[in-house]
Amino acid sequence: MSSKHSLHKVSLYIANAEQSLAFYQNQLGMTLLESSTVDGVQYLQFSFDPSPEREEAILELICDPANIACFPKDRNSLEGYWKIAISIKDVDIARQKLLDQGVEVTDAFQVPDVAYLCHFYDPNGYCLELIQHKFQHNHTTEPENTDYVLGNLPVLSLVTYRAKNIDSSLAFYNQIPGLKLLSKMAVSQRGFDLYFLGYSAEEVADVESLAIREPLWQKNATMIELQHIFKFNDEPDFQYCVGAETGFKGLTLKSEKAQILHDPDGYRIEVI
Repeated sequence: MSSKHSLHKVSLYIANAEQSLAFYQNQLGMTLLESSTVDGVQYLQFSFDPSPEREEAILELICDPANIACFPKDRNSLEGYWKIAISIKDVDIARQKLLDQGVEVTDAFQVPDVAYLCHFYDPNGYCLELIQHKFQHNHTTEPENTDYVLGNLPVLSLVTYRAKNIDSSLAFYNQIPGLKLLSKMAVSQRGFDLYFLGYSAEEVADVESLAIREPLWQKNATMIELQHIFKFNDEPDFQYCVGAETGFKGLTLKSEKAQILHDPDGYRIEVI
């Protein structure tokens, strides 16, 4: 894939820069790439590994005094923005490392034909997800790598938000050069489908194939995950909350033409 196409940055608002800095560095083992303050707003940029051969998005945390009243987030609210996901070789090792550091983590579980995963929260109330490279029944336990805080090298794998009209959303993202649908996963027992978009030089013949699912979690790149919840299909007036109060500022993509876009649900997409 050409380096001119990538999911470059995921931007979230936070309440306390020092608290967030400690969590993302110490609990997750992310590297602080840059810290700056502009007009009283502090920006922190992180990565698990900024190596050029990886296509992992930067995680940007923004401490803006105008938005700190929104935190901590209500963990039970159904907003447009949902979570970021971290893919890693062994979820059980990473989960135990977090527990040892005093982080509350859910039990890990296998979503059938989707992923082996667990969830936890950062100091702002944002949901984070650990996703294992392989389904649990295909997984082979290996010794942890003590060079990494989570026991192995992680990747910022997904940024997840919700789409009201999935056909409109897919049409919008498909018109962004280089961005394509990589996989569709039906999770009908939970009332939704998942759509994964990213940059790839390879064409996907069957986006619903089970064979392509585990390789997604092994990619050294960040993807967009759209969750389409069925129950809102019959509610024409329903709209997801996508404003600054959700904490999600938006995404930054690298492509040919610089522009500011808003997708059909109103999420901000900056192209640089």
